[in-house]
Amino acid sequence: MALFRRSSLLPLWLLLTASCAAVAMPPTKVSERLVMPPTPGYVALTESVNPSGSRVMQMVPTHQSAQNWTDMLSIHQVLDPSGQVPAPRQFLTPIEAGWLRACPGSTSTWLREGEEDGHRFALLMLTCPNNPATGKPEHAWLKGLQGAHSHYVVQKAFRYVPQREQTLEWMAWLRGTGLCRPRADGQCQTSVSAAPAR
Repeated sequence: MALFRRSSLLPLWLLLTASCAAVAMPPTKVSERLVMPPTPGYVALTESVNPSGSRVMQMVPTHQSAQNWTDMLSIHQVLDPSGQVPAPRQFLTPIEAGWLRACPGSTSTWLREGEEDGHRFALLMLTCPNNPATGKPEHAWLKGLQGAHSHYVVQKAFRYVPQREQTLEWMAWLRGTGLCRPRADGQCQTSVSAAPAR
């Protein structure tokens, strides 16, 4: 289940906040940047911002498409100008609940929670033996990150059961995904690091 597609098993509120609109991202009080390791061979399918400030980007390997994909990366940023950004588990829990309701026999596992470079995070694994919308198995790993004025969800989804090598590779990639506050020169300094996904 790609996090933001209508064939997804995820809650409607995520689908609604992912609706497209050609507007600029509202400014935030504290500048922060989502840092991710390189993803060679992946291309952007969509990148959009809606009027509420939610930003969505989806990427697939070059030989795949929105209609016919087996691997997908989704990045979702929700702006909260109030500064009352929920903890990662709090905003991942509705996603977990929607997945478990929509897919018979599905499972969820909270893999890790903690803090990286002063930002709280949580890592959630979801499995679905047979997505009713596609007739295929679906696995997803989601990393939630709590920023100063936004929360972020980075998801890697598979429409098959990933092999051990893929699991290790993408878990390392997710470990290397984090937030930083750019210095005056615009460069980020962060402790999270990982090899590029292949």
